[in-house]
Amino acid sequence: MIAFVALVAGLALAAVLILASSGEDDQPSPLPVAGAALGEPAAEGGQAALPERTLPAGIGVPDDLSVDTAAAIEVADNDPSATLDPAYGAYQRFFYRDAFQLALPLAEEGNAASQTLIGILFSEGFGVPQDLNEAAAWFEIAANAGDANAQLQLGLAYLDGAGVEVDRALAADYFELAAAQGLGDAMYNIGLLHLEQDGVREQDYEVAAGYLSQAADQRIPEAQYVLAQLYIVGEGVILSQQIANRWLRSAAEGGLVVAQIDYGIRLFQGVGGGANEEEAARWFRRAALAGNPVGQVRYGQALALGAGVEQDSIEAAKNYLLARAAGLDDPWLAEFFGTLTEQEQQEAFDAITADI
Repeated sequence: MIAFVALVAGLALAAVLILASSGEDDQPSPLPVAGAALGEPAAEGGQAALPERTLPAGIGVPDDLSVDTAAAIEVADNDPSATLDPAYGAYQRFFYRDAFQLALPLAEEGNAASQTLIGILFSEGFGVPQDLNEAAAWFEIAANAGDANAQLQLGLAYLDGAGVEVDRALAADYFELAAAQGLGDAMYNIGLLHLEQDGVREQDYEVAAGYLSQAADQRIPEAQYVLAQLYIVGEGVILSQQIANRWLRSAAEGGLVVAQIDYGIRLFQGVGGGANEEEAARWFRRAALAGNPVGQVRYGQALALGAGVEQDSIEAAKNYLLARAAGLDDPWLAEFFGTLTEQEQQEAFDAITADI
């Protein structure tokens, strides 16, 4: 009923998985490392004993709905074939107060999907004051009723200590519950936990690869990226630079900037296939336009050299200046910038101003 995109959990790969082809200065920032002691064992049958919580009290909301939301409800009422959930429909159209008003009565009646939506609204502060404790309470009710999205969100809450005490073992339990229902974001998170050394789950690259493969098949870019790292080093899967490239490309096409940069580097160097400087430059440009300083450096280098793209000193200098302003001062581009005339340097500054 509700297909929320999960917040990516703060988990990391082991150092062995860092891309060898990128070079030390080109390493994308890794996900923050998560390490903790092993939690409480699962209850009999492998499922953790889940805590009980009473229904949280609702808060007052306005009685009037937006015109668009009221119209959508009227359409659904008059069309027996309509499948739109009015509360989720309001959420998708950014009418968060309407979404809360419509979901709350259903949530109080025990509708798990509505309870999850209420939790999301409290968690993000959409239409209601942000309240992580209230959000976690709603997630817990819906999770214990079997809602996979709530199980995922509650797992993330326990992982980060958002409205609950940090409990990484319990977070893993909830991820597994959601993963068992086929939720790709949960598969991604539990897969990461199986990559950790001395974590809350046994380190097992094959198990991790299994979860990540299923998540990658659901087009989750982060899972595709991590799975590519496993193929690069042959951990839990066969060693294959070609397969790694296919997953990196999928992640890059999904908008994951770190994948765009890494895939571009491999294309430029011909790792896992023939070199293709033009395609590499296109991926660097996408990362640069997304505001990533590593992408700006790589695209700036390509522009300065005319590698895969028409040589353009002003654009190269502009990308260098943008990266430098973000804290990444590339020595090669710095030297290149120093060879430009004062007028050319000023044109690069002016180009940045013109884009603002």
